Formats: sequence, C-alpha cells, structure tokens
Amino acid sequence: MNTDTHSNGRKPDIATQASDPRTDPSVLRIIAYEYPALRAKVALNPAAYEGLIQWLDDIGDEAVKAAVHQRRESGPVYPTTAPHVTDTTPPVIGSVAAVDNQEPDSAHPDESEQPTLTAAVATGAVGATTAPTVAPAPSSQEVFGPQPKEEEKRTRSPYFFLILLLTLFALLLAAVVIYFATRSPEIIPEPTPSPTETASPTQSEEPSEEPREEPSEEPSEEPTEEPEPLYPAPEGAIETSALQSPTGNLVCNLSGDRVLCTALETYDSSSFLGNLCPTGYLSVEATETGVNLACGQVANAADAITVDYGTYAQYDDVACMSTFSGMTCWNTMTGQSIAIARSGWQSGETGPIAESSFRWN
Repeated sequence: MNTDTHSNGRKPDIATQASDPRTDPSVLRIIAYEYPALRAKVALNPAAYEGLIQWLDDIGDEAVKAAVHQRRESGPVYPTTAPHVTDTTPPVIGSVAAVDNQEPDSAHPDESEQPTLTAAVATGAVGATTAPTVAPAPSSQEVFGPQPKEEEKRTRSPYFFLILLLTLFALLLAAVVIYFATRSPEIIPEPTPSPTETASPTQSEEPSEEPREEPSEEPSEEPTEEPEPLYPAPEGAIETSALQSPTGNLVCNLSGDRVLCTALETYDSSSFLGNLCPTGYLSVEATETGVNLACGQVANAADAITVDYGTYAQYDDVACMSTFSGMTCWNTMTGQSIAIARSGWQSGETGPIAESSFRWN
C-alpha cells in the first residue's frame, strides 16, 4: 500500500521501478525475469546486486550485455529526476503460475513519460558525490617516534636476541647436568618377607579346581555401516518432504529414494524442450535407478513449503534446489537427477544439474 499522503495514490509503472535506485533488489529480480524489455534498465539500476548483473550478462541479449558493459565501465545510472516511489511492493504478475517472459500491462503509463536511460547517461546522472579532503600523510617521525641510533639498532638486531636466548638455554642445560651429576643415589631397602610368604608348601592351601567356561563359538554380530551419499545436499538444507517454487508453479514431493516434480503449467509444444505430457502439465520422477516421465501423477502441494531461489531441501535419500530458471532434484546415493521448468525438462546422472546447464537458458 502506498503510505505517502502527498502522492496521488497511483503506483509507479514497471519501467519506473526498473530504473528507480530505491526499488527493492528482490523487485528488480522479478522485473528482470518477467520483463525482458526492461532488463537493460535493471542492469543500469544502482540497486541491482552483482548476482543479478551477472545473470543478465549471461543471458546473451546484445542490448542487455551492452548495458552491463556500460555499468561496469562507467558505473550505474542514477535518473536525473528520480520518481517519487513510496511503495516497493513487487508488481503483480498475473496468476501464480505466470512467471515467464510476460509483457507489461497496457494499463501502465506510457514509457515516454519516464526518463529514458539515454537521457540519464547523457546528463551524467550517476549520483552526486563530494570528494573528501585528504589530510597530509604523517611523517615517519610522527608515526614511529624518534629513530634509534646505529648502536641501539645493532643491539636490537635479531641476532642479538637469538644469541641471548641460546646463552640462557646453555646455562639452564648446564645447571641440570650439574644437579644430576652431584646428586647421591637413593638406597631403597629390600622388603622383608611376611609370615605367610615364608610358610612351607605343605601349609599352603591347594588351589580349588573350577571348571573353565568354554568360549562361545557363535561369532558376534558387527554393526553394518550405512553407505555415505555420493551427492549429499549441502549443510543448512531444509528438511521437508514437499516443497514448491516461489511462484507455486513447480511442486516436488520427496520420499525414500524417489522424488516426483510437477510443472502445473507449461509452454506450448512448439517452445517446450523435451517430451510433454498430453494432460497440459508435466510430471517427472527421479529414483535410485533412473529418470522417467510420470504423466499420470501430480505432486501434492497441500503441505508443500515455499523455498526461495538458491535454497536447498532434502528428505531421506533425495534432495532439491530452487533456482530462478527452474527446480533441480536428485538421488543423493546414485546421482540420478532431473531439472524441470515451464520451458522444459532434462535428466542427469551426476547429482544436481547447474542452472547454467539448463537447456532452456
């Protein structure tokens, strides 16, 4: 909600938020992901963090790469007239599942009303800074005090302290040798035998013969060690059996050595990468032995927790990681893995699939 009483009650449009340095970085992340046409503005926004800038540079769009290059060469662009933004609520981007490559709403104000990136660059509006006054550097006399004379330097050299240490050690060693050399040996008296020890063999009691216990022939059972996972989830992973992406479009259920992931909405078959289920949604499962389509099943989202991008989750022998471009899950014992998104899916055999290796990126 806009809490500024002097504003006209109207939220700024997406293009304004993309250029405004006061826009929350998480909002810039959503704008960059949802609105390809505004990625160059986001790349020049001072509020954009380095991880988002690197992601924009890796996309491959020439205009975006030029904006990233400009930012790294000349710094971020501050608008000449920063719009008054008091509401940093992320833009509403359709339904829960609508996350990929949607154009801005036509109801937003025309972008011609907003300051363009070219104007901002031409005017050099990169933030006014005042050069600090540099005090003259103090002399070595002021920092370290009066310098020692040549004789004092010689006496304080490392060799002087080393010789002094060796001399003390030699004196201590000589004192120990003299102490043990002049010490008289102690006379230890021999113990006198007790009356019971001097008794004749006839007076001693004969030992009683007791039956010996035969050792058990049954071997003891040693505890079996459980095998260590080859592709474990990192420390700090959330323990849960159901999770979903921040948009709610990707849902995964974890149990035993199996993970089932469902994309509730997908692109049409012309832009989808991989085999697509005829039901309109996509379900894929990874087990200990392999990866398969599971078109007749849908992951249960009733008890699923929402995990942010870059967050890991694990349960039994399976684990998942949520990313900007999709969800990747794998079997921690064998490495059988999947990656799923609205744009397609793929499989692997060496644990989690890196976001940079997604086929649709």
